[in-house]
Amino acid sequence: MTLNNTIELTAIFLGEQHVFQDETPQRYIIGKALQKLGTVTNKITVKGESPPKSLLPNVEYRFAGQWKTHPKYGSQFAFDSFAQPEPITREAIVGYLTQCPNIGIMRAEKIYDALGHDCISQIKNDPNILNSIKGLNDEQCSTIQSFLLKKEAREKSILELQTILKGLGFPKYIYSWLENNYGTAAASIIRRNPYILTAYRGVGFMLADKVYEKLGLPPAGNLRQWNYLVYLLTSDTSGSTWMQTNMVSKKLTEQFGKLTRLELAYDEALANRKIVERKSNGIDYISLPYLSYCETEVTQWIYEYSQKPTQWPDNLVFNGQDELSEHQQQAYATATQTAVGLLTGGPGTGKTFVIGRIIDTLQRNGESVAVCAPTGKAALRVIESLKRQNVFFKATTIHKLLGSTIENDGWEFTYNTECKLPYDFIIVDESSMIDIVLLKSLLDAVKEGANVLFVGDHEQLPPVGKGAPLRDMIQAGVPCGKLTEIRRNAGEIVKACAAIRDNAPIDPMSKDFILDKNLVFFRMTPTQEKVFCTIKNILEFEKGIRYERIDPFNALQDCQILVPLNEKSELSRKALNPLLQDYFNPLPEINGDLIAGKHVSKVRQFRRGDKIICTKNGTVDDVYVANGEIGIVKYFSNSQLTIDINGQLVDVPTYGDWSESVFELGYAISCHKFQGSESPVVIVLLDSSYGAKMICDKHWIYTAISRAKKQCYLIGMSSTLDEMKNKSYMWNRTTLFTEMFNEKKQYNH
Repeated sequence: MTLNNTIELTAIFLGEQHVFQDETPQRYIIGKALQKLGTVTNKITVKGESPPKSLLPNVEYRFAGQWKTHPKYGSQFAFDSFAQPEPITREAIVGYLTQCPNIGIMRAEKIYDALGHDCISQIKNDPNILNSIKGLNDEQCSTIQSFLLKKEAREKSILELQTILKGLGFPKYIYSWLENNYGTAAASIIRRNPYILTAYRGVGFMLADKVYEKLGLPPAGNLRQWNYLVYLLTSDTSGSTWMQTNMVSKKLTEQFGKLTRLELAYDEALANRKIVERKSNGIDYISLPYLSYCETEVTQWIYEYSQKPTQWPDNLVFNGQDELSEHQQQAYATATQTAVGLLTGGPGTGKTFVIGRIIDTLQRNGESVAVCAPTGKAALRVIESLKRQNVFFKATTIHKLLGSTIENDGWEFTYNTECKLPYDFIIVDESSMIDIVLLKSLLDAVKEGANVLFVGDHEQLPPVGKGAPLRDMIQAGVPCGKLTEIRRNAGEIVKACAAIRDNAPIDPMSKDFILDKNLVFFRMTPTQEKVFCTIKNILEFEKGIRYERIDPFNALQDCQILVPLNEKSELSRKALNPLLQDYFNPLPEINGDLIAGKHVSKVRQFRRGDKIICTKNGTVDDVYVANGEIGIVKYFSNSQLTIDINGQLVDVPTYGDWSESVFELGYAISCHKFQGSESPVVIVLLDSSYGAKMICDKHWIYTAISRAKKQCYLIGMSSTLDEMKNKSYMWNRTTLFTEMFNEKKQYNH
């Protein structure tokens, strides 16, 4: 397999003329090279990706790529890869020798003149041949020979790797990664097991499997089967921590047919510690080792702490304004029976009010307490809600509480099994968002004797990651106080959420703008044109009524549009955001022409004033920015963006490991990204596409509606809303937390 129209040419690289970067962190160059065709020498332009110091001046290389014509600069050879062949001309040999230690151009020329055309081969065979060259001692001659032999082996390895990987879509930097990890044996190792390539970031089973096919290895070989088995687990998007073995066997049989050797595949995966197995209630399950470990450790911790006596205060102080209702007091008492407990409830039931009373009481008693949440937005919501109770307390993200840093593409935490958090009481808000891996990291850091209270709404969407710990803890019987009485007057929004929770009909919603109705449903077949027009009408209406109420409405900051899908729908995030960008933040015009130029950033084409969202966790300038954080572009240059995130200015590099490229437009975002956040006005699009139906259930629409502080608008069809309300995907997640928890209870009783 090779890329279409790929050709190879040999040329002496003369040097870089321009260094630049496209929409990636990789480094690209434009340079000049001399190509010899018989007796004719042509100076050509070469263009492609080149790490620093990988293309050396006056050295001959073999380039693989295609000729392309630039509209301004003419013919250029765009190379996909390059390697250094054995030099054959005087200039190439001299250039090759100058890469050796202790050899400059003049000495290289002397070596060529003294030893002739095959001087490199002579040196590799016998370093003493260099004794005739003035200024070189025996040790230096041996060093030169060693360098040339290693270089020869490296070049052969790279050429062989390029032969194996070329044309399959691998990142170009994988060659240096392979060399660093496997040296000159990389090619032979890949020939034996192409799936070692999956250890490289961005390479999955499917790409490595292309190499397996290209090498002509057995179509149903055991190596391929057990790696495919592991792939089924790693690529599972259901959120499950375990998969039933018979379901995996079925998929293996579908993939490999009669040639499937299930027992061998399982045995090999187990022997390589790529999977673990477990039987529960007579059913066989398999899991990835780390997921199994996390769930087992979390179950053990929760069980042990559910057996420990509580240290939570019996009576909570009165703040002089409101006090806990009898229902809230009972829920608190139930949740705090032991050292670990749960406090759950829907919007308007007073979860944060109870948190405020707990914090106030603990602080008056001189106790050390921490409050954390999975996201920065969720932590800010807690801070703001507590302020309204005259409780001034700094809630933080779980990652920040644990002292997180990113190392080797994963999280490292200052507080862990060896170094414990100093707090006696820890309150975890928005617990429905916590996956099993993050929960393990948090519990690892809890010191002996501390008390932990999980607060959340289990009717909301389950975590983006694996598992459903809040759901499982409730089902397992961990002490759980459930708030069901609606205390906050949030009108139709809270009533609708309660109806969705209870599988009851939602009271008829207004079909038009009515000032005293905070949940409005615009019923229509949701085409992009109709939806976009309705969004504009909503924003104009909100702007008008907020002005009349002397309550300024900033459409950019006070409204969030929520969609089910990131792509593959005309109502997806990627489809709508360019339209919304032009509406919210149009480019300036001069004489009727749109002016881009200095008004847009380099990588994502952001404009000053754009609303953008972070798509991964990262730290820049010692500021932690979480996946899902929303900001406003304030300034930009060729090297960085300045973004206002929650009132803090963050300078983000244009290129690098964590850069502008990890941000997207944020006018419309997925409900999953906005979980734990809220906005005064929320517009929810009821996408009726197939992809949306595979995601949206009662928990999705419940979460979306409950993100609105003051006003919520639904746009779509009644049938789509009814379909969402009547299904739940949360229970599709297979975990064994409850089973393991109950086993511990039975064993200890």
